[in-house]
Amino acid sequence: MFESLEVWVLSFEGWFAERGITTTYSQSAPDRPNRSCSLNLRSDDWEADLVIWESGEGELILAGPDIDPALQEHLEELTEPKVLARTLARMVGFIGLP
Repeated sequence: MFESLEVWVLSFEGWFAERGITTTYSQSAPDRPNRSCSLNLRSDDWEADLVIWESGEGELILAGPDIDPALQEHLEELTEPKVLARTLARMVGFIGLP
């Protein structure tokens, strides 16, 4: 799952950069219990954060100028490709990209 997300980020990094979106992806140390990875998409005003644990659970945080406090949602079953794809599409849509 982490590798799939990393490939997705690397595949779209240039596309995001052309549109003024900064991407940041990282993984926790491989020897850590219940490893995690995180993805941050940021434009001037909008930000979408996703943390996924090896267990398949995750946290999605969406923040912007008109959202106070930021929206935070606990997600499950992110190991399912359809669920992860919907979550990524939601992040992209939130920061204002088609």
